[in-house]
Amino acid sequence: MAFLDLALGIILSVFFLTIPGFFVSNAVFSKEKTKKMSLLESGLFSVLFSITVIPFLILIQNSFFNVEIDYVTVTITGLAVMVASYAVSFQKSKNLLGGLFAFKSKA
Repeated sequence: MAFLDLALGIILSVFFLTIPGFFVSNAVFSKEKTKKMSLLESGLFSVLFSITVIPFLILIQNSFFNVEIDYVTVTITGLAVMVASYAVSFQKSKNLLGGLFAFKSKA
């Protein structure tokens, strides 16, 4: 049982250190900026956003709502971050909110 917990922890760590941050960086930066970023820069932003956003949200859940911190909480929070940031990215690309998320750079 300890081996399965360790294996699940490693798989979730690798998954949630890259994927949610990738979606958040796509939601934060414009499409032109994400195309200009190198693979290293994109990977660093993905890891940076993942190690800041998900633990912050889990801390908020634990502090205010007394949600236990376990694999299920981390998984649900990571999936929620991915879905929300993908929705914002999709709305930015389709301009569904009438320019609310359409940030244009002057450069």
